[in-house]
This record gives sequence, C-alpha cells and structure tokens, in this order.
Amino acid sequence: MKIESADHRRRTINVDWTTQPEPVPNVLKIAHVADEATGNAHDRFRAPTMLGGTVDFDVPHERSESAKQVLAEGRKKGANLSGADLPAIEKAIADPPDHFICHAARNGWYGLERRAFVRSTGVVGHIGGLQRLQPPRPKDGEAVLITFRKAGTVQGWIDEVAMPARFSSRAILVIAATFAAPLLRILRFPSFGFNLFGANKSGKSTITTVAGSIIGLPNEAALPNLNTTTAGLLQLAGVFNDIGLPLNEMALLGPKAYEQLGPAIYALGESRDRTRHKASTFASDIEQSSFSTIFFFNSERSIDELARQIGRERPGGEKARCLDVPALQGGRRTVFDCRPGGVSEKDFHRWALGQMVKLRKGCQANHGVVFDAYLERLIALGDEVEVRARQYADAFVHSLDLQDAESEIEHAAKCFGVIYAGARIAMDVGILPRPWRPLNVRRAITRCFQEAQRTARLGDPVLRKAKEQLHARLLHLNLPRRDSVQPGVDLGYRWQDGDGEHVTIQATQFSSWFEKRELTAILTWLDQTGALRKANPENIPNGSGHDWAVSWPRWTKGGKKVRSITFRLPN
Repeated sequence: MKIESADHRRRTINVDWTTQPEPVPNVLKIAHVADEATGNAHDRFRAPTMLGGTVDFDVPHERSESAKQVLAEGRKKGANLSGADLPAIEKAIADPPDHFICHAARNGWYGLERRAFVRSTGVVGHIGGLQRLQPPRPKDGEAVLITFRKAGTVQGWIDEVAMPARFSSRAILVIAATFAAPLLRILRFPSFGFNLFGANKSGKSTITTVAGSIIGLPNEAALPNLNTTTAGLLQLAGVFNDIGLPLNEMALLGPKAYEQLGPAIYALGESRDRTRHKASTFASDIEQSSFSTIFFFNSERSIDELARQIGRERPGGEKARCLDVPALQGGRRTVFDCRPGGVSEKDFHRWALGQMVKLRKGCQANHGVVFDAYLERLIALGDEVEVRARQYADAFVHSLDLQDAESEIEHAAKCFGVIYAGARIAMDVGILPRPWRPLNVRRAITRCFQEAQRTARLGDPVLRKAKEQLHARLLHLNLPRRDSVQPGVDLGYRWQDGDGEHVTIQATQFSSWFEKRELTAILTWLDQTGALRKANPENIPNGSGHDWAVSWPRWTKGGKKVRSITFRLPN
C-alpha cells in the first residue's frame, strides 16, 4: 500500500511582509454628549490607563478641538497619554463620534408623550432617533443622595413580597401608593403624602421597606430618612421624581419635629410650584413642578401630636396633603390586620411576626426590577393609562359617598383615589396578580382613609358647628379682664399668659352653649390642641359629660373657687 505524503495537501500561505497591520488607535472619540440640565455639550474620548484598562473622559465641546486640551483632560482622569500621542488625539478629534448621548435633566417621565422613563439605574422605554437617552449626568464633586439597585426577578418579588403583603391593609396602601406615583403627572395631580404612625416594632419600617423594594431600595438601611433640612428634603424629592418617596425615622427630627415637618409637607405638596388656580386651594400645574411624588413617613407619633407638643394645630390644608394613618387596626399588635383562613386567632400574632421576617428577606432578594417591568407595561398601554386611572380614582371617591364634603376632605379622598388607581393599574398589567382582588384592595384602602379621617377629625361637621358656635359666643359676650370681673354678674373673664390670651367661663354656662355631641367635640379638640387647662392634666375625654375638662380657679383674689372651663383662645 502506497502512503502519500501530506505535504502536497498543504496550502501555500502568501504573506506580504512589506505591510504592517494597522494599530488600534490610542485615543478614540466615542460620543458627543449633551446635558439637558445645564445646556452644556461635551465630546467623550476613551484612552488606555497605566494599569491596562481604559478610561472615558469628557471634554467641553468648546475645548474639544484642541489636542492639548484633550490631552490635559485625559491625564487628569488617569489616561496614559503624553505629548507623543498628540497626532493620535488630532485624528480622534477629526473623526465623527460613534453615537450621540443625551443626559436627561431629571429622573422621571421624559417628554410630553411619555414614551420613556428616566431612572438612576437606566432608562425604561425609548425616544427613537440617533441619540441615546441616559440618566442625569453626575456633577463632579456632588454627593450621591441615594443609591438604587436591581436584583432578583419580577416573579420573585410577586411571590416573596406582594403575596404575603396582601394580608396587611397598610402594606396594600404603601404598595398601591408606590405604583400610583408615576400616575400623578399623567393625571396632572399634585404631590401628596401620608404618615403611618403607631407603636414601635409593629412593622411600620418593614412595610416602608416593601415600598422601597419596588423602586430599588433593598432594605431599611437604604431608605432615605428625615435627618435633613427642608431644602435637603426637596433636593431628595427631585431624585424621586415621578416615583414614591418612602421616608424612615421621623424621630430623627427631635422634640420640635413639627417646626420642620409642617413647612416640609407644604413644600413637598406644592412641589416647589407656588402657582395656584383660583378655583382650588390644592390645584397646581404639575407640568411646571420641579418634581412629582407620593411621599410617606413612618413614626411612633402622629403629626397632629407633634404639632400639639409645641402648642400648634395643623391647618386643614396641610392635613389634606398628608393625613395621619394609624399603623394598627382592630386591636392588632402588628400591621397585619387580615388573618388568613389557615391561621387561628391564637397563632395569628406569631404568624404575623414571621411574615415580617419573610418580607424583609424577599425585599433583599428582589428589588428594583419590578418597577422597571411596571413602567414598561405602563408605556405599552399608552393613552389608555390615563383613561383607566381616572375611572378607578373617580370610582373610589364615589364609593366613599362624601356628600357636601369640605374641600379639604374632598382633596384627601381624591389622593386616596389616586392610590387606589395605582393598585388597579398594577393589577391590570400583571404586577399584582391574583389572589390580589379589586374588592379587597378597595376595602383596605377605604379602611385606611376612614381611620385617617377620624384621626384628623377632618371634615367633622359636628366639630365645625361647635367651633362656629364658640366663636360666635365669645364675640357676643365681650368678656372683661380678670382684674375687673364681677362674680355672679359676668359669665367669665379674659386673661393673658405667656403662651397667649385665655378665657375662663362658668362650666355650666359653657356646656349650655352646645348640644351633647358638640360639647364633647369642642372640648376634645381644645384638649388635643393643648389649649384646655384642666384641674387634673391626666384627665382624658371619657364620652360622658364634661367633668374631666373642668378647672377650679378663684375668679377674684381670696374669693371662692368656681367650677369653670378654661382654655387658650385658638389662633
């Protein structure tokens, strides 16, 4: 057998040893960058570093045609460049950029058509054309206020967070509010918020973390807090534009928290926009606002209580923008107030504590991705989003049956209607699938609203009538000063103290001015605002009579003590 040599099957390779392969350029122009926040433009170059990697650096467009300026900026950023690279830099300057980058002016919806949503972690959707949309360009030396992250899967968040959370009406509220925040600008509705207050270790921070997990904050440590000024809070709200703003640890504001919190609530609610439509106390042009958000605090005390600590009463308009929502309901010791069928009443509290642990683990494992998925589906719905959201919000307000309500309570109801719309839209697009059900969600949010309304006594017609009656009586009486009062002739007197002007009225006469419910309402209100002076400061309203509110001052020096109602005049 003849064995042929393999040499004759080898192909001849012809190499032209007179030419050299073209070297990879030492410097590249990779993009032209526009910054909408400042109006400035840059050219972005890429060059090697001394450690073997590469570095990208921006050169202001007005200086980017100077090779020496590009060299200087590159070296400043760690590029391994020298004067010998000037010809390569000249060539890079002459080359067109690979692409065009547009840094959005702010996070949130981009453009009037809202086909893209800018987040710190990237852009959801697209705007078309040649340019690539990116988050706001970081400024040199500016601190990062908050860090958003993404981990896990949408299904993981649904299974490990959304499903156990549905057994808590308060968790339903914060989840719905977080999904409702991107709807505010679509509905042209102003920013608003609420305060979840109640006992420590009841789960308030846990469900605030649940809200944070939606937008990319994995745990309690990642949540923003109130250890800041009003100006700092407004700056933070700009980062949370068109998304929910969960704020932890109101206690960081200290004993005079309301002095900072009151102005902050107005500022957040107005979104820095001072313009008001004459037909509404609460209207604002949301398109011109600096930010749009639904903010929510958690604390051990209500904002009303914080105001009373410094002798103040919250204005109705402020309450409407930020209601106090009790964290606990129906005698429960945690935020879980809906007992599942397979758990006995005896075991419910232990079960609830276990669910809070599971929720925190679920948030740590799955965060950020679910909000991107929600935004993608919102964008896909197009104009249908506004139609559905309005229908859901209007249906919620209608279900409350608020007839002849004051503007404040009507506005607060509309806020909760928007929250309900957020949950319904999330359900429509599959982010909150069954066993989440519309009826259960509406009942949970309605329960939160009604308890918040009772806590605030917002729109209470009995109290309103009692206030009007008290005001009219005091105007009609023309009470004398204390040094000229005549017991047995005058019904009371006025006197001045360090914290304002006070009045003292015979208790029997005072009670005769009001019906029973009105008397209870006005005395309770005076007590809650810190205006009432009682014989025993520990006495509280007991629902039967007014003895708890009585004081026993001497109307004249050396005279008999008189059973009286004494209080500071309201502002």
